[in-house]
Amino acid sequence: MRRWLGASARLGMALTAAAADAAWTASRANTARRGAPRREWPSTLDALAETASSQLGEVPEIVHHAGVELVEDGVETIRGAIAGDRLRQEQFGRRLVDTLSILGSDIRGHSARREARSKAGVFWRVRRARASREGRRDGRPFDLEPALGEILRREDPIYTFFALEGLAHDYVKAHLDLGGTAPGGLFDLPAVRRLDAGQLAALHAGLGLAASEFLLGGLHSGAGTRQFERSIDRFVGLCRSNAVGPRFRDVAEEVLGLVAAVFFPRVRSGLEAAMRGRERLRRLYWHGAGRGAYFSGGQLLPGYGSLARAVELLDARVPASPWASAAHSGVGYAMTMVNIGEPDVVAGALLDARIPSIASVSVSTGVAGALSMQELLGQRGQVEAFLVACADRMPADLFHLAVAQPFALVRGAGREHRLYGSLPWGTSA
Repeated sequence: MRRWLGASARLGMALTAAAADAAWTASRANTARRGAPRREWPSTLDALAETASSQLGEVPEIVHHAGVELVEDGVETIRGAIAGDRLRQEQFGRRLVDTLSILGSDIRGHSARREARSKAGVFWRVRRARASREGRRDGRPFDLEPALGEILRREDPIYTFFALEGLAHDYVKAHLDLGGTAPGGLFDLPAVRRLDAGQLAALHAGLGLAASEFLLGGLHSGAGTRQFERSIDRFVGLCRSNAVGPRFRDVAEEVLGLVAAVFFPRVRSGLEAAMRGRERLRRLYWHGAGRGAYFSGGQLLPGYGSLARAVELLDARVPASPWASAAHSGVGYAMTMVNIGEPDVVAGALLDARIPSIASVSVSTGVAGALSMQELLGQRGQVEAFLVACADRMPADLFHLAVAQPFALVRGAGREHRLYGSLPWGTSA
């Protein structure tokens, strides 16, 4: 208890100091502009909030973003009610029903609770890989090969991808924190060369996690376009110099969208604006943003964070196709990877009539990509069990259109497409 109180006090002091520094800077800037209108102070308060948020650790920051999103959602609902916006009122009613579903004793309540547990399990394995394996606990570089062997021997097969992703994140982050930049060839190791495609994809996802967090953490929402462009260049360079091949470089770069959505929503607008003209990277980014939409903000609230809500939020942000289809595919991929052992969750989400038909096609591509990834990880038996359970839960025609047919198409599209489904692997830009 004493350690907990001490840590809490230190966090509070850090936040207070950061906010005070930001307030002093903003106050001096306002004073320098004589006659500055009062409406500038809301932007000052935004700067304070962003500065304080940047001082939080990963878990508190995720909770912070969730709280902000829920408050904003509530404000919009109240505003819609006052204005007589029937659509907003109906939307709020549906979300309230979704949230309360976790208390039910029916299959929907059971699925909501299982989904919440699956999300928590994935998050734990990604964020705690080093502490629970053979890596160093002090954040300094460690030998990847014995830690890799430990995970492959002992990890629950369903969570292998996420455990490897977390391990690679810790491994790359340790090098970034030590020298400010990662040397090339971090994965040029005998043990890594013996891995199969699915395991390599997991390691490269961890590379993308570490590189994204390192570079986005140094950006502010008010940074200029050129600063965002330089950060993107550094990110791409880190992925390129450490990836074992072009298609795995794509896997690493795709994570940029996920990290921006989950940890750094404050810089998304500037990041996306600086990405114009990089068509290949933009599509990868939006697939990652779709994955992030499954985990970010209010999506962490069981029941409330439904697949339909994730699609709705994506549609409010993502530009026109093909970026929208990539984002929808990403959220379908994340949902299926997380719930591969809970087919009822996936089947129930695909049965949700609130998902527009045009989005459901791309969501199904993501489902197929996740099933292919599980096969690449050696989980063919798990995939077959998943398909059987979904077939029992869904109408035959919907199962064929939303699960069986897309999976067959991805399987036949070539090995390079089986990492995530339909993405521009190997293209330039």
